[in-house]
Amino acid sequence: MTALFVCTAGWAAAQTPASTLPAGTAVVFIAEGHFDGRAQPGASIRAHLKNDVVLDGTIVAPAGTTAKLIFVGAKNGKQSVAIDDFRTRFGFLPVGYAESDEPSMNAGVEIRVRTLANVEHLSDRYVIEEPFPFKIGNDAPASVYTPTPARTAPPILQTTGRGSRRSPSPTPSPASSPSPSPSP
Repeated sequence: MTALFVCTAGWAAAQTPASTLPAGTAVVFIAEGHFDGRAQPGASIRAHLKNDVVLDGTIVAPAGTTAKLIFVGAKNGKQSVAIDDFRTRFGFLPVGYAESDEPSMNAGVEIRVRTLANVEHLSDRYVIEEPFPFKIGNDAPASVYTPTPARTAPPILQTTGRGSRRSPSPTPSPASSPSPSPSP
């Protein structure tokens, strides 16, 4: 019984992450192009990571790692941008949106965003783990919620005039005839 407990505890310790770079970690990108007040949503320029992103002495993403800076829109004098295609050594790391009070965004501007996923160091590997977008629990649904059964439309069947089902007939393909060989 004691040996089983020790083995189970050892397995649980091996599965626990040694360390985590949590979601919400601040990262800074530098714009490499220009957005002005007339930029259309979806317009993009390149950006690069200002500093290394490090976990347990290992560089997850080195300074200079490129990403795409996408103009989302402008509202109340603020520009909203998103960082996309931020690829680390261990996969894509999603990051949040950023807003700027400036009417235009020039090259060299710092864009401060936060990561949206955890980077975990598990023994000899690194894992990027996105958290669930909602809290999971065993709470009962609200009393006003009434589930409705899902229904699908009945299939449409081809019928003949007498109401019997007819299956589609295959269309014949033309057979190739052998060509005569030339005589010498």
